[in-house]
Amino acid sequence: KIRFTGHRDVARIWERTLRKAEVPVAMSTGFTPRLKMAFGLALPTGAESLVELLDVTLADAVDDLESLVRRLDESLPVGMAVTGIRECGPSEVSLQEDVVATTWVMAIDAADVSGNIDRLNAASEVWVDRERKGETRRDDIRSGILHLGPASLAEHSDVLPPQWLGESRGELIEAVLTTAGRGIRPTELIEAL
Repeated sequence: KIRFTGHRDVARIWERTLRKAEVPVAMSTGFTPRLKMAFGLALPTGAESLVELLDVTLADAVDDLESLVRRLDESLPVGMAVTGIRECGPSEVSLQEDVVATTWVMAIDAADVSGNIDRLNAASEVWVDRERKGETRRDDIRSGILHLGPASLAEHSDVLPPQWLGESRGELIEAVLTTAGRGIRPTELIEAL
């Protein structure tokens, strides 16, 4: 159910979790200081993810990262967990710059999904309408589709939600979409299909 939590609410959950776990997070300067943390990408509301990335700048060094993971896990709500942690050097790029593509596994209940995948893969241009700041623009998203093909339950059984296994939810597809520049939303790919 946590997938129905919006990105801003997830950010607030992390702020409370970091405070509750007594993590020494650095604060920004200025009129309204905030915790120094940044998310890699905003996950669309309703989507589930195996890996969400978060940069946190600490005010003091933390000696025991395993203890920090345990404290964070105990402070997070049900449905969220720390799956990994590492210390980053000051010269490393931010997550927003480092993540250039995401892999999506989606179930589509429509006619001739494989034919539409072939059509889209063969196309040199794929146009979708996008609304931005109250204006509708027509953009070619083809260059942002790095991979698009059918997927099977067997190859993704270790990562798909348990309720997907054994149920018919349409045809599974796997897509690798760029996030750099004007990235592609999974809903835009579905619209193009």
